[in-house]
Amino acid sequence: MKIYKYLDANGLTETLKNNTLKFSQPWVFNDPYDTHIPAKCQRNETEVFDLIDECISSYLDNNWKPLPNNRFQKDLHEYLSHNSKRIELLMKDRVQFINNLINNTKDGNAFDFIFETPKPSETNIVCCFSQTKDSLLMWSHYAEKHKGAVLEFEVNELSADEKYHMEYTNKIPCIDLNKILFENDSSDMSKYLSANYYYKANCWQYEQEIRFLYYVKDDGDNNLVSRNVSEECLKSVRDCGYCYVPFSIKSLKSIYLGVKYSSNKEDTMNFYKKYPFAQIYKARLKTDCFGLDFELTRDRIK
Repeated sequence: MKIYKYLDANGLTETLKNNTLKFSQPWVFNDPYDTHIPAKCQRNETEVFDLIDECISSYLDNNWKPLPNNRFQKDLHEYLSHNSKRIELLMKDRVQFINNLINNTKDGNAFDFIFETPKPSETNIVCCFSQTKDSLLMWSHYAEKHKGAVLEFEVNELSADEKYHMEYTNKIPCIDLNKILFENDSSDMSKYLSANYYYKANCWQYEQEIRFLYYVKDDGDNNLVSRNVSEECLKSVRDCGYCYVPFSIKSLKSIYLGVKYSSNKEDTMNFYKKYPFAQIYKARLKTDCFGLDFELTRDRIK
């Protein structure tokens, strides 16, 4: 499968000169919802009350063992087990005790009464691609008004920890509280966290985006760590919010130069020499309809 990276003229030069792709932290993105989708619970307060009450009943009967991979159950068990005053309040007025927990969720995040609702890590780094090379809007928005270029890669020849096909919807994903409370893997919370990376509003659908992600974490001492990102890249992420990750020269299959791209013979010759496996095209405006054609200017040498 082929994927496409839109670049302005300077971005093209730097990308091809260094054979690197820019991976950025989500805070630099242009969509305010990006990785900040608010959590919404599918259940009302009465249902929340009944579900928590069921857990507490099992706890008081000494027959409740939290599922080992269910974060909510483990935290609720710890919340009850390590504070005698909470148990005193629970025994005195069970209804008030549970309502106190529920009322701490008014900010819209579903489970802040036990733990802070986990959010997608803003230290992760992302590189965005498209499934189309001929979008007039994309060329205008991301390729310097057709003065830049589009690079074509083979998706399986580029590395990342995760590769997401973006999904487009105007409905914000919901969390199913029943799954969080009673399923061993808390899969719905994991799905919510992932959704922050692969859901966008319908208005972005024209981008046909595919997103490459590397996991980067803060170790608690203000140091970034990652299994597959180099120390040099991590330093750049910490200092600048982005880094440049190398790609294989053979993974670049084609270079599409924009309608308004100003050809520099020296740059063009360098493209030819460094990327002998890549075809090079020049975009032309169609004459019978609105759109782009691409004229082959150089076939693969090898």
